Amino acid sequence: MEYVYLLYNICHMFGRMAIAFSQEFTQIGIAIPSVVEYSVRNQELHNVLLWTKESLEQFEKIPLSSRVSSLNIHVAADVLRRIISHKICIPRYFFQQTHSTDIKLHILPEPRENQTSVVPTSKRFPVTVEGYIVSNNKAKIESLFITASLRFEKDKFNYEQENKLTVKDGKYFKTQFLLDIYTSGKINFSVKFVDKSSKRVWSSDCTAQMNVAFAG
Repeated sequence: MEYVYLLYNICHMFGRMAIAFSQEFTQIGIAIPSVVEYSVRNQELHNVLLWTKESLEQFEKIPLSSRVSSLNIHVAADVLRRIISHKICIPRYFFQQTHSTDIKLHILPEPRENQTSVVPTSKRFPVTVEGYIVSNNKAKIESLFITASLRFEKDKFNYEQENKLTVKDGKYFKTQFLLDIYTSGKINFSVKFVDKSSKRVWSSDCTAQMNVAFAG
């Protein structure tokens, strides 16, 4: 973020200025690119930092014995004052509270011990999806859309099924799918939700997968 980068270079510039009056060679590089796309306010500060860097590099070419003088110290102080007189523009979202919503899924049935796939007993396969929600957002979740995406060995059998459900106490949910299983494959589950205040549909990064081994 640009304001963090600018703050870092301001601190770095102050440190290098102090070292320039105490060491022959600073051996401290400051990487300030000549062209950066900042906001208008921050671009002005960037230009001042770039000018200060170039001036400091020229100043360091002077022998140390000639650098330390009352005049040079006053000039350095004026340069640093010029830097800190510029305000850094920080975006509004930096001060805003962020909200997070975490959704956990549990899929039943589960594979038997030492197996990686579930073996359906018939082509009509019931799958239960249950879970809970953890959120610091006061706007509770009104409803969920859980999608089961079935991907088989033969693409022609692929399809999706979506269930809409309400959330109990704003935290817990449970739904059941009755899925048609044609061959072995995978069932991927994804979640979208609607919050009560904005009625907006949000996509969740919560996913789950079930491997299905079907004998036919």
